[in-house]
Amino acid sequence: EKGCQSMDVLDIQTQSIQNVQLSLSSSTVCTGTIVDAIATAKSTALNSNLLYSWNKKDFSTTNTFSAKVTQDTTLLVIIKDQISLCEAQATQNIVIENIDLQISGLDTVFVCLDSVQFEGTVLKGGSGNYTYSWTDTEVNQELKDSDKAQVTLLDKGLTRPLITVAYLNVSDDLGCQAKDSVYVNWNSKVSTSIEKDLY
Repeated sequence: EKGCQSMDVLDIQTQSIQNVQLSLSSSTVCTGTIVDAIATAKSTALNSNLLYSWNKKDFSTTNTFSAKVTQDTTLLVIIKDQISLCEAQATQNIVIENIDLQISGLDTVFVCLDSVQFEGTVLKGGSGNYTYSWTDTEVNQELKDSDKAQVTLLDKGLTRPLITVAYLNVSDDLGCQAKDSVYVNWNSKVSTSIEKDLY
């Protein structure tokens, strides 16, 4: 007696999401900078439809993302194929590089001088390509080399003001900025009062 037999073949194909990339407009930024990101990938499934989840939010068809960065963070994108249900992910670190600024050189200047020299020093942070801008509040003074790190404050008035203020603003090519100010008392030793305000 012979038994009946039948056979069928099931074709199983393995699908995946490949070539996942996460690109940022910048990975080193200043506080408050808006960072733009774009995610790209390719699915091996036919007629694939990719969805994107940014920082574990709901999935959508949007492969771009923008966010204001206020601290060091890691950006996460999860990519899912609606057809095969495959998932892949990518991350990018974003680092804050604020400028830490200090004005120095005023603690040994005396009243007999008609000028005083001081210097702004970037202690850390920023890109290293700094732009300096010195200003002051007195019309009878002149700031020599006001676009450099080291500046000379000249007293041009007939009556020396009691207290004058010089301000330094520093920026870099990342858009980071810092400002500092120093108070000069012309009737005694030069005294300084640093008011640091990073933004």
